[in-house]
Amino acid sequence: VRTFATWPDEVRQYPCQTISEEQRESYFREGYLVLPGWLDRECLQRLATVTDECVEESRKYSAASTSNELASPGAPRTLGSHFVFADGHSQEEPRLTRLTSPTEVSNIYWEFAIGTAADIAVDLLGPDVKWHHSKLNFKWSGGGEEIKWHQDIQFWPHSNYTAITIGVYLNDVTADMGDMRVVPLSAHNHLHSLRDHNGDWTGIISEDALEAVPLEQAASTVGPAGTVTVHNACCVHGSAPNSSGSRRPLLLNTYMPASAAMLVGGTNLIHLGTQRGGSIVRGRSTDMAVNDSRPIPMAPNFASTGYASPFFRAATSSSKS
Repeated sequence: VRTFATWPDEVRQYPCQTISEEQRESYFREGYLVLPGWLDRECLQRLATVTDECVEESRKYSAASTSNELASPGAPRTLGSHFVFADGHSQEEPRLTRLTSPTEVSNIYWEFAIGTAADIAVDLLGPDVKWHHSKLNFKWSGGGEEIKWHQDIQFWPHSNYTAITIGVYLNDVTADMGDMRVVPLSAHNHLHSLRDHNGDWTGIISEDALEAVPLEQAASTVGPAGTVTVHNACCVHGSAPNSSGSRRPLLLNTYMPASAAMLVGGTNLIHLGTQRGGSIVRGRSTDMAVNDSRPIPMAPNFASTGYASPFFRAATSSSKS
C-alpha cells in the first residue's frame, strides 16, 4: 500500500516527471526555484489573453463600488469583488493591484492550476497534492506597490509547513519591475511573528526582526514571460515597487501535500470561502495529518471582521462608470 509523502526523503521515492532531479534537489536545499521561460507559448498565451480580458472588464468598476479581498466564508462573490484597484484606477486608465481567486473568474486559470502547475507541485510535494488558493498580483507600472518582507505560512497555517506557491510571470520581468526576491531557506529558516512591537498584527516582519535575516542573500526571480517561480511557505520574500513603464502580472497558486491539515484560524477561515479550496488535484486525500515540531505564530481570527491584505493600500479614486 502506497504511503503518503510529506518530507523530502519521502518525496524522493517518486521520480520527477516534470522538472529535473537537480531542480528538485535545489528546491529541497534552498526552498525556492526559478525556471526561466519555462511555460510553453500556447499555455502562456491563454493566460495572458484571459488576463487582458479581466483588465478590460475592470473598466466597468470603481474602487468605491467593489468589496476588495476575500469575502466571509459562504458569502457570494461578484466579478467586481475580485478586483483590488491601485490608486488612479479609472475607466479610461484601469490600474489593478490584484485579481483575487482568479480560478473563480475563468476556467482557464483553474485548468492551469490543476494541470501544468499541479504537475510541478507533484514533483516537489509527492503524489498526493491539494490546492489551497490562487491570486494574480499585477504590480502596475509607474509605482506598483512594494511588498514588504514576510512569510506565507502564518497567513494560512497548516499542520506542517511544506506548502509551496507556484508563480508564473505573464510578461517579461526585469529588476526595475519589482520582481519577487526570496531569501533561501539554506540562509534563513526561522518563522517570525508578523506583528509589531505592540503585538499588533501587521502581516510583515518587523524592522527589528529583519536585522537577523540575511536580506543581502535574497535571490532575484527576473526572467522572460513564462518564467515559473516556486517558493516554500517559510521563505522570507518581498518585492520592490515597479518603477518601469510596464505592469508585472504574477499568477500564483498554492499547494501542499495531502498530509498538511488546515488549522482553522486566521485567514484560513476566510479562505474557506474560496471555491475548490482544499481540493485534491493529484492522488488521494487522507485523514492522517503530519505535524511539524516547530510552533507557528498565527494570524488573528478574521472570521468576524473580514480580511484586507496588509500589503495594499485602498484605492482612493474611482472610475467614471
